Formats: sequence, C-alpha cells, structure tokens
Amino acid sequence: MRTKASDVKLIGLFLDMLAAEQGAGENTLDAYRRDLTDLSEFLGKAHQTFAGATTEALRAYLADRYPRLQILQRGAAVVGAAPSVPLPAQ
Repeated sequence: MRTKASDVKLIGLFLDMLAAEQGAGENTLDAYRRDLTDLSEFLGKAHQTFAGATTEALRAYLADRYPRLQILQRGAAVVGAAPSVPLPAQ
C-alpha cells in the first residue's frame, strides 16, 4: 500500500518543523519519516489518513507494530505528530 499524497505532505511539514524548531538531525528525521510512512500505510488499509485517523486506529497501529513494552518508546513519532491522541493504558 502506498502512502496517500495528503499524508506525504503532512509528513514533510512535520519533519521540516522538527528540523527547524528542534534542530533534529538526519538520523532522527529518517526514523520519524519511516515510522510515519508506516503509520500512513497502516491507516490506508483502514481507508483513513492522518487528518481523519481515529484514536482506535492509532491504538490498533501501535498494538500491531510494537510489543507492549515498546509502545511508549517507539510510538514517539505518532505522539509527536498527533499530541492530542492518548496512548493505550498500561
């Protein structure tokens, strides 16, 4: 599944912000790009995009991709891009 054009644009804007405002380096930006592209592809299978993603879809992504102990650590890209979305309860 390919990343939707609207998500590609949002990923680019988010990465630009990280670089400009937080001085993120290339390795950090590459890691965020990979995680956010993976999220976009997962959402696409559920016919959703970043702009319309439900909390349930984001929780399903984290549960599907990462063992419970890694959710907080590896889910940083998702939380950074969508800070108002709560993580699953521990």
